[in-house]
Amino acid sequence: MGRYDGKMTTSLGVIQWLLAEQVRHTEQAQGRIRDDASANAVAKEQGLDLAQRIVSRAEALPDAQFIQQDFKHLRTVLVWFCVVLGMIAMVAAAGAVRVSIDQREIEILAVVASLLGLPTVLLVVWLLAILIWRRPAHSTLLTAMTRGLFHRLGPRVLSGPRPEATLAAAMGLLLSPSGRWLMGLVSHGFWLVYLSSALLILTVLLTVSQYDLGWGTTLLSDAQALRLLAMLAYLPEFFGLITTDDGTWLATGRLGVAPELVRGPWAQFLLALIVVYGILPRMLAALLSAGMAWHGFRHLLLDLREPGYLRLSGLLMEPKSASVDDDPGYEPERRSMRVASKDASGVITLALEVGSEASVSPLFGSNEAIDLGVVETRADRERAMQALSVRKQPAAYLVVQCSARRTPDRGLAESLNQLADAAGGALLIVLTDTESLGDWGVDPAARLADWSRLAEQTGGRIESLHTLREMVGLS
Repeated sequence: MGRYDGKMTTSLGVIQWLLAEQVRHTEQAQGRIRDDASANAVAKEQGLDLAQRIVSRAEALPDAQFIQQDFKHLRTVLVWFCVVLGMIAMVAAAGAVRVSIDQREIEILAVVASLLGLPTVLLVVWLLAILIWRRPAHSTLLTAMTRGLFHRLGPRVLSGPRPEATLAAAMGLLLSPSGRWLMGLVSHGFWLVYLSSALLILTVLLTVSQYDLGWGTTLLSDAQALRLLAMLAYLPEFFGLITTDDGTWLATGRLGVAPELVRGPWAQFLLALIVVYGILPRMLAALLSAGMAWHGFRHLLLDLREPGYLRLSGLLMEPKSASVDDDPGYEPERRSMRVASKDASGVITLALEVGSEASVSPLFGSNEAIDLGVVETRADRERAMQALSVRKQPAAYLVVQCSARRTPDRGLAESLNQLADAAGGALLIVLTDTESLGDWGVDPAARLADWSRLAEQTGGRIESLHTLREMVGLS
């Protein structure tokens, strides 16, 4: 079995997906986890596709059980967050009912507009997003609240290693299609509690107290108001919640006409409007979101195009061989030292897979070298290769910044060789973040030895920032 070809995918459980993503975020920030040889061996023995081997490797890492426990703690935080949202919805419903009722007189249209206006608009936007983009609308406010909650409570509830990677994996799940459906379910649940609480409060008030109910209008004519009320009454009557009999029932609801004759029927009409136009649509939307979230979480897939997974593909999908040292995962062939040809000129710089938390700064001014920026993804590599291929003459030096936090592996060696072959000339590797290796729990001497071996295998040499300008002859 050779390198992964991008065609095999496997559905994963939620915790498996989160664990694999946590390890990916960790390794993209600080390089391959050291002492992962046994985990790699376990993954290779599974005989499964790349996604399953990635999960098996993650589960076999020493800290896997602590990371899984952290995700369970975050799930508990999310549950309590939903409980607090439900309490807020109840308070908001009580406030909305209070401001909608004017002493002992209730205007049907005013109460319906205040209670159902915002929930209905948001529900329509949500439905339009599904019809147009085939996915639920992204609740920016709800997601921002969840992210803030996770980051605020994370240090208190997370006891496993690398909590920042754990939080990144959790937010990645919530921003996935399945996570969007889950956030939609939380949003619909909020409005369901809000509307149900308003319905309950109104029912109690109308049961224990006497109110005059009806309709009134300032801008609309009576005929226009009656047509609007007739349209609103259609669905409640269709479901058998009210009976309008003839048109005189609506006309007698004009405030000040005959309130003592219509209090009961109009109270039922008000409650029926909240049920039919508020609670019922939200309940259907919540059931749809729950079903889609449940289906999505049962069929989670890893995005194997991510650089962190691409680097593992060569290691995990190669056949097990007793004659090959599994731990380093380097190319067995060593390149001869790369030197600049006689017709070579110019300096090209780039930063290769340095991760989001590594420190990267331009090595030279814009007039001294051509900077290709950060090469992190496959698209970045294709862009860099295209830029190198259109040059008419080889470069004298290719200067590559790499973060010492990363563990050099086979994938990184292949990327260096491809870029150096396309550039021509000498390959100079500049390591950043060397002073912070101890803070990441990395043995600086062992890590620098790994990078020295990688430089030898790619035909390059490691240079410090202090000697780099003299090396390439720039002032």
